[in-house]
Amino acid sequence: MPIEAEKILPLLAPSFSNPGGLYSYVARTEKRQQNMGLLDLFKSKEKNETQATEKNTTVSFDVLRDDGVRAMKMGEVAFAAKCFEAALECKEDTVTLSYLAEAQIRMQAYDQARPSLEKLVDCAPDNLTLWLLLSKTLGKLKDYTAMKTTSEKAMQLDATSGEAKYYAADAAFHLGDPFNAIALLTQAIQLNDQLAEAYALRAKILSAMGQYQEALKDTTQLVQLQEDEDYILLHATTLAAAGQTEDALQLLQKLLEYNPFQQEAILKIADLYIRDSHYDKALEVLDQAIELQPEFAKAYKARGGIKLHLNDKAGAASDLKKSLEISPELIQQIEGEYSTLENQLNDRFKAMNPYQF
Repeated sequence: MPIEAEKILPLLAPSFSNPGGLYSYVARTEKRQQNMGLLDLFKSKEKNETQATEKNTTVSFDVLRDDGVRAMKMGEVAFAAKCFEAALECKEDTVTLSYLAEAQIRMQAYDQARPSLEKLVDCAPDNLTLWLLLSKTLGKLKDYTAMKTTSEKAMQLDATSGEAKYYAADAAFHLGDPFNAIALLTQAIQLNDQLAEAYALRAKILSAMGQYQEALKDTTQLVQLQEDEDYILLHATTLAAAGQTEDALQLLQKLLEYNPFQQEAILKIADLYIRDSHYDKALEVLDQAIELQPEFAKAYKARGGIKLHLNDKAGAASDLKKSLEISPELIQQIEGEYSTLENQLNDRFKAMNPYQF
């Protein structure tokens, strides 16, 4: 069908809506198309720049994360943590965050590990391992109220987890509920009879209650599970408390043969000799310890106490002076432990104290 003149003429002729007629209309249309082309060009450039930035970010993230993993394997934990932190600044990633939390725990930076673990449990609220790690970290930070909450969450996730009950018991004990702690520890041991920490904590609580024979059962089992120095010391202390002094001394002597620098064992041996009034033996142990470790402040302090008891005031003053030169904070222990006569000696020492306490 032919185009009617009255319909095409308005396009050719100028008008208010179309000044300049068809030629002007075409010109404007072409210009608009050109402008659209420039706009598309800018948009394309902006898109390419965004993609390039995202690509660079991804590359940086991958490099930093992988460097951190390699550093962890090499034992460079502090450097690894910095790599993981930098990677997480590029983008959020739960796996990398878990690497960072592990590094922070290995560095014993528990105050830093806490927020990392809290983020992880928010991302994976059904992950038992994360709740156990968070409970342990809170225990290291001595936040036992929060530890109680997280360990209860862990028990809800798995009622058969001995570790969860152990952390709940640890929290209960430090919050002043020893009987509930013992009940939880008994359950923990029933669920996992290889859980050394549970035996150790129950032994400490029972000893504090004066139940030394019951505690001794736990420490005996404990040293059979692990030949750990701290556990051997706990067993020896429990033996002594149960009246088995000779057995305790033999165990401590064996520990010193293995590690002659074990200061707690040295002090415990000296203390056991002092209890039985064997001051000469106690002095001999401490003399050997000081010769081996000249900066052993607590040994000087213990020897000074023996010398004072034996009325060697000059020797006692010299040892106490030396102990405080090495560890000035011992002044608080000295003031709290010594009798009136000994406090008089302390007054004399303070007059000579270079730290002016």
